[in-house]
Amino acid sequence: MSIICKNCGVHFKGHYCPNCSQKANAGRLKISNVADEFWHNLTHTDKGYMSLLINMIKRPGFVIREYIDVKRKKYFNPYTFYLVTTALLIFVTGLVFKYEDKLYDYRNEYGQYLNAHYNIITLCCMPVLALILMGIFYKRKLNYAEWITFLVFSFGLINFFQIFVQLSYFPLIKFHARASPYTSIIGYVFLFIILIRFIEIKKWWQVLQCIVATILIYYFVELIGQLVALWLWGVPLEKLIQMFKNSF
Repeated sequence: MSIICKNCGVHFKGHYCPNCSQKANAGRLKISNVADEFWHNLTHTDKGYMSLLINMIKRPGFVIREYIDVKRKKYFNPYTFYLVTTALLIFVTGLVFKYEDKLYDYRNEYGQYLNAHYNIITLCCMPVLALILMGIFYKRKLNYAEWITFLVFSFGLINFFQIFVQLSYFPLIKFHARASPYTSIIGYVFLFIILIRFIEIKKWWQVLQCIVATILIYYFVELIGQLVALWLWGVPLEKLIQMFKNSF
């Protein structure tokens, strides 16, 4: 008996459509379908979120090189990976601020604003960061899109580790206000390590390249990004220019 695929309209026999691979018995969505799909994408052995996360923790440079070298089928989408970890980080950091307000009533409105927008600012900085990496590592002959992908992978993993940094503030909440400005530095230490693993250091000057790249990325995101955030927050442009001059 011939079946008409509900997705693409092709007539076929069997359990899967030969044209689009949709199941023959696909019907209306149920809670069980949603739960199964979520769990499958989270834990799928070959290309689930957890699989990519574990591999990135173990050997980030290797995973990124494989993805760039067109061995992509077995990996979870890095852009989705970045979005998921970023959303979790924003959520956890928001809980830290609420807990701090509950105990000490700091009402750090700018800190909470920056938490909500920092990763958007970082994402907007990535086109420039990719140019910085292209310039420093020009001999590697990676194109612009490949460096963007490297950054997405890297900041996705950095944000995952930052989740645990934020969670550590719950028992140490009284130090949050003083320590939080330095929290981002931990992320750039991870970026340096990922870059080292990705480049596969063979010469001493390659380590120097990684140091210079990490410092430039740090200053661009933290200085330019923070100034943009303050401008969006409502700080006058004249004051921002003065702050920029004072930073050098």
